[in-house]
Amino acid sequence: MMDNEILLIDGVGYGEWTSENEPNDFEPVTKYHIKDIFGDDCNYLPKISKK
Repeated sequence: MMDNEILLIDGVGYGEWTSENEPNDFEPVTKYHIKDIFGDDCNYLPKISKK
């Protein structure tokens, strides 16, 4: 694979994203796009932190 490859869907280009800090980066992105990923009938339930 070339470094500059993108996925083009309906005229929109999507590039690969690699997280520098996955635990801190992945959850906010998933929360923001939850309905895009899983559909309109899904809700985000935040994890409960252990104390």
